[in-house]
Amino acid sequence: MAAMAAAAQLKVEPVLARPWVLLRNAMDTTHVPSWLQRSHLEFTEKLFCKGIHANPILVAQTLYKMKGQTPHVAFVGRSNVGKSTLLNMLLHRRPSPVPEHWSNSRKLHLPTAAPVSHTPGRTRHLFRFELGGTLTLVDLPGYGHAAKTPKEVKESWRELVDGYLTNADQLRLVVSLVDGRVGVKRSDEELWELLEERQRQLMVVLTKVDQCSPEVLNRTMAHVVSLLEMKKATFIWPYVHAVSGLHGHGVDELRASVSLVASDYALTGELLPLLEKACCRLVKDQSSSVTERLNLNQAFGFQLHPSLCSFLRLFVMTWVYNFGSGNADGRAEMKNLLGGKGANLAEMASIGLPVPPGFTLTTEICTYYYQNDCQYPADLKEQ
Repeated sequence: MAAMAAAAQLKVEPVLARPWVLLRNAMDTTHVPSWLQRSHLEFTEKLFCKGIHANPILVAQTLYKMKGQTPHVAFVGRSNVGKSTLLNMLLHRRPSPVPEHWSNSRKLHLPTAAPVSHTPGRTRHLFRFELGGTLTLVDLPGYGHAAKTPKEVKESWRELVDGYLTNADQLRLVVSLVDGRVGVKRSDEELWELLEERQRQLMVVLTKVDQCSPEVLNRTMAHVVSLLEMKKATFIWPYVHAVSGLHGHGVDELRASVSLVASDYALTGELLPLLEKACCRLVKDQSSSVTERLNLNQAFGFQLHPSLCSFLRLFVMTWVYNFGSGNADGRAEMKNLLGGKGANLAEMASIGLPVPPGFTLTTEICTYYYQNDCQYPADLKEQ
């Protein structure tokens, strides 16, 4: 009761100029993320109004029953970090939509809300909340359990989380929740290291900011930013969020941010038929020069975004791999294609070692040469 009274005396108001920070430049106050654009905010609102499709809860032994193609955004954190409360605020705009008088069996039968318990570490199952066939939010069990928790229960939780992170093909983003009052613990860093090993994308969200002084919150945020800056940017979400699941501070911004996963999925579904059609056109005429075959806008019949053009060029055979000046087309594991020396030069260049600019001709050229009457590929010189 004393803790609740102390929390009630805190002034409930946002304690950051904005409830998110741009990771690569935390002091930039002029940056406007794509997920705050009007069109995406409208997409987010429609997404969360589509209704929640209930799924059976899962444990480690039933993970194999996890079906479906919608991308997953998984929420995980230490026990008592406010995970279930935040998920309910995201889904229902209420911290606890499930009536307290409901029995546990009723709460766990095809749930559309995350059960909230006043006892830390009570979540022992995997919950999935699917939004309109476009995005699934996943509630994973917490870690850093209470001392009295039986060892076998801790092991079952560990098995469930590890099994999901390893085998969930639909997983696109893992949201690591960190209590803003206490900051990053070693168990949080261990989770981040595990995600990096599994090549899973990580987003960090500070919770319970309504219970933090501005000084504590800013110190915690600075620590999180410093830790994430040391990790590979490839697997780190470029924004760190700060929220209050109880009062809703920063929840709208977090909604919009995670909705990018859904918008990418929706866009992919619309583009796949066009991709197939265009790639067929590109592959048909192998006698054309590479410039002609890479006229992707003409193949599609309309103007494409440059990044999509770059992606589609991967479907055209590449004979020449460049390296130097801190960049490289190849990687260390491409020794069969680039040879040992070519692959090593590419790796050295990509990690920033002073390698003079150059290029490697692939082993595929040799194969082509002998299979085509000692003729080189027509587009080799152009590349």
